[in-house]
Amino acid sequence: MIGNPEPDFYGGLNNSFSYGNFTLDIFIQGTVGNDVYNPSALFGFFGRNTQNVYREALNRWTPQNIDSRVPRAGTVQGIFDVRSNSELVEDGTHFRLKNVRLGYTFETVGLSWVKGLNVYVAGSNLLLLTDFRGFDPEAVGSANPGSGSRPFRNVLRGFVNTTYPSARTFTIGINANF
Repeated sequence: MIGNPEPDFYGGLNNSFSYGNFTLDIFIQGTVGNDVYNPSALFGFFGRNTQNVYREALNRWTPQNIDSRVPRAGTVQGIFDVRSNSELVEDGTHFRLKNVRLGYTFETVGLSWVKGLNVYVAGSNLLLLTDFRGFDPEAVGSANPGSGSRPFRNVLRGFVNTTYPSARTFTIGINANF
């Protein structure tokens, strides 16, 4: 067995700041020491005519470069013939700016039936710092959909296979107290 999907450390910090009528809420989180199996990394080594190739592929195995950890060049079909190996296990350590919310509270708005009004702008998944080569080390993947593993998709940990990353979202809103 190689790799461990369980982090050595989970961490997060949620804090609120206020100044006058302004409020700023920030949530950051991350993990340290977890491993992620990323079979889609094979495309980064072999590529297709519509895909980028990892920079490491410049130093791939050749008869003159026999000590390389990077697989030799091959055909796209070769991607499906490669057996699982340690090159596909990557460090899933990451730091994420998960949520930020900036708001301003109007205490009086000129309407007797409105007691308070808060206008805010918020964002989610604004920043991800990681050495992981895929989109998102937390995006839980699924095994090959035809392999009968679909029922276990939500319990797979440390397996990312071309899984769509967490969406970056922005929200503008108003909260009114009556």
